Amino acid sequence: MIFFKDVEKLALQFIYFCIPDCKQKTILQQYIEYSKSLVPDELRISNTFFTQLSLIGDMSYQSGLQDVRPHVDADDIFTAIIHLGHPIKGGNLVIYSGNSKKNCGQIIKQYTFKHGNIHFGCFMNVVHAVEPWYGHRGSFSLNLKKSMVNFFKDESNSCHYTCYKNMNYPNQDHFIIN
Repeated sequence: MIFFKDVEKLALQFIYFCIPDCKQKTILQQYIEYSKSLVPDELRISNTFFTQLSLIGDMSYQSGLQDVRPHVDADDIFTAIIHLGHPIKGGNLVIYSGNSKKNCGQIIKQYTFKHGNIHFGCFMNVVHAVEPWYGHRGSFSLNLKKSMVNFFKDESNSCHYTCYKNMNYPNQDHFIIN
């Protein structure tokens, strides 16, 4: 899907131009390279380096109050969050000073929800949340997962997946509906 490829291009520009040269940037770039070279195409979102797509919020007025509690995404090397909708109230992204969901600390930054905004970042050591909201509000969260890349860095795991794939799974007729 072209949309996800465009998000990947924007993410790579962000990484290259906005993240200062440091150890974290070097590790991030290595994981992106590993994702593209080791993780099979069918396990990456639209052949990007992203290995997970989550949908957050149900975009419904009927569901009442929704929120995302303070947390840390320890397995996420890099995240791109695309915000969609028009909440009646709330729904802002909040960043905290703490180091865990139990010790979230004080609010240090709050980003007002805007339809079409994209947030990029390394949230593996950043406590963050979405304040409670009513109304249409959702997000696509694209992630590069450390565990997925590390799985395929181990040659024996890669071999097991190749065998699994050679048994014709997943095949084109496989669909999952929840």
